Amino acid sequence: MTDPSDTSRSTRRTDGFLLRDFIRCATRALETNRDTLNALNVFPVPDGDTGTNMVLTMRAIRDELDRHVDANPSITSARIARAALLGARGNSGLILAQYFKGLAESLADGYDVSGEGFARGMRIASEIAYRAVPKPREGTMLTVFRECADASERALKEKPGLEHVMTVAADQAMDTVRRTPEMLDVLRDAGVVDSGGFGFAIMLRSGVQALRGEEAGLELIAPPGLSGLPDLTPGTRLTSIRSEFLESIEGEAWGYCTVFAVEGVDLDPESVRNQMDALGRSAVVAGSGTLIKVHVHIEDPGAALSAGLKLGTLSNIDIHNMDEQAREWASGHAAAAGELAEPPVQVTTAIVCVAIGEGFVELFKSAGYGAVVIVSGGDSMNPSTADILAAVEKAPSDNVIVLPNNKNIIGTAQQAAQLSEKEVTVLPTRSMQSGLAALLEFSPEREIEKNSAQMEESQSIIRSGSVSVAIRDALLDGVAVKRGQYMGVLDERLVAAGNSSLDVLKQMLAGQVDEESLLTLYSGASVDKLALRQTAAILAKSLRGVEIETQSGGQPDYDFLLSIE
Repeated sequence: MTDPSDTSRSTRRTDGFLLRDFIRCATRALETNRDTLNALNVFPVPDGDTGTNMVLTMRAIRDELDRHVDANPSITSARIARAALLGARGNSGLILAQYFKGLAESLADGYDVSGEGFARGMRIASEIAYRAVPKPREGTMLTVFRECADASERALKEKPGLEHVMTVAADQAMDTVRRTPEMLDVLRDAGVVDSGGFGFAIMLRSGVQALRGEEAGLELIAPPGLSGLPDLTPGTRLTSIRSEFLESIEGEAWGYCTVFAVEGVDLDPESVRNQMDALGRSAVVAGSGTLIKVHVHIEDPGAALSAGLKLGTLSNIDIHNMDEQAREWASGHAAAAGELAEPPVQVTTAIVCVAIGEGFVELFKSAGYGAVVIVSGGDSMNPSTADILAAVEKAPSDNVIVLPNNKNIIGTAQQAAQLSEKEVTVLPTRSMQSGLAALLEFSPEREIEKNSAQMEESQSIIRSGSVSVAIRDALLDGVAVKRGQYMGVLDERLVAAGNSSLDVLKQMLAGQVDEESLLTLYSGASVDKLALRQTAAILAKSLRGVEIETQSGGQPDYDFLLSIE
């Protein structure tokens, strides 16, 4: 099915490895432009997570292909479609998964990764995406899919090569995105284009770049057709959400974004879709007779989960409070506007640190004397080189210290440091707890060398730990933990396992602290203030004489983070 007249270097690669290359490039492109996509996100809920959800969905696919990829495009595309469905996050992630389902159905019929296979997959994707939504709205990713399918079929008649067809589709995607405010009132009122559609256009653009042998996925791309936006060079932020729109969403109740997968027998996606539409809003349901993925906005997530349990086994459950997300999104835009109106004061040395969790972000900001730029990220959301580089360029100094606060982000931070023309030092902090300890020794008026030396000494004496729920059975460092149990990690070693977070804390701290120790507990997003106080009070009885401090960290995934000094 490959057109021999298309001389692109990639037409000789019509196998599953080409699909893997596309996934890697598209993931990188979304990571680079994630903040822009989040900033544009106003529909169906202004919660600022479209970019993040698309990135996490693509990372699930990329990770699956990193484990195994088959040269047969039919096998690999089927693997991609399943990983996309199970890994889909939010409304945008689940709609995006329909694109990969369409591609898999096209390639299952014997088509190569070719212009004809792409156009056919685009058409199938458009049709099933419209069916996945009870009340399709134009001006969204659905419209982008449909118009890209139309453009692909026209291009196929002109010249059937993959590069030509994808180029036409990518251009059409950008043009459709530019026109989305004409189709959807909420976009016009906010003064933005559709975020999910723009994300898909970015993905197609990265695919074309890869086919041409260009470096793909590292370019910050400005949304098409928007006037009044700053150039999206590193260090800038979108600030042009109209103030009237920000005021109009104040006080609205959005509920919970609830996403889960159901595995069962004789499942009926259409019936489930209608059921979820009756229970809540913005329902998207897709899948097959044995596996479906559900997305719904609902006041009571339990109602949706209970309905799912009646159908089969639940997995990949993801629930977010959209009221909090909407407030943070709106306040972020308001703060960004203030930042442009009043530029930050330049200092001798500035800080860039990676952090996640509302409490941790505030702790870093307050400890940094106004000289800290935050990069959102952590274990489950490693920021890209471009993310960190943008923060370095934004920092109010030509001398910048980067605190990666995670062992998996140190290398990325070092790459960003090499790309910047500023003097950048990466302090290899391996946890947010050690990053905070380092920041307590920071002074914005001190030279970078002295800051680095004192901060390094301070963070090196901190011991860091965490308590979280195990997602699989494991035997590590001589400790056995079962899926669903709590596990305690201290100094990057599994040291305890048990059925409650309190039991695990007691186990992991026994013999590790004394009367001269200071123990700081940082509660996660799932632990309220009362539970934090009660946990600290119980620990104080078993760890007599130890000074215990508590902070609300707000971090996901970990019930508790802790530091010992």
